[in-house]
Amino acid sequence: MDHKYVMRILMISFFLIITAVQGWTQQKISISHALTLSGIPKYAEDFKHFDYA
Repeated sequence: MDHKYVMRILMISFFLIITAVQGWTQQKISISHALTLSGIPKYAEDFKHFDYA
């Protein structure tokens, strides 16, 4: 088999797997004033200072 042919097959396979996984992991999008890795943001939208300051 030709090297270019194998690379094309691998790239197509990778693309199909990635798009399938993205379709399975669709989550509800929520709009917020802050970013968080999990749960709800610790600080309200109008906070004045951080807890440690």
